[in-house]
Amino acid sequence: MDRNPAAIVIEHLQPPKGAFALLEDLPKWLGHHLLDPARPLVFLDRPFEAEELAEEMREGRAHPRGGRGELDAAGRIRLLRLGGMIATSPLLPPFLRFLAKRDVNEATALDLLHTAFPDMGA
Repeated sequence: MDRNPAAIVIEHLQPPKGAFALLEDLPKWLGHHLLDPARPLVFLDRPFEAEELAEEMREGRAHPRGGRGELDAAGRIRLLRLGGMIATSPLLPPFLRFLAKRDVNEATALDLLHTAFPDMGA
């Protein structure tokens, strides 16, 4: 929280099944925070520096219809940034539930996210 007092940090007692299983629960946890199209959603599943997070937030605010995903060598999502227009889309919660329930691998899920939200970019 000292890196960003406005950040919302969610910790788990047990690791979630994968990034999209965790992201599926966001509407329950974040509620009204997901209703602000000016607020991007940044998911990081790796160590990061405060400046990297600040830059992702700046990019998310500057490109509300944009996004970015980063996979590690094993194909797991380590970074996902969704601009506010994507993060607040009424299509996002059912889409995340679809991915989580079908246990879609994360690389394929990221491709599907780009298909569902084509303005997201590469």
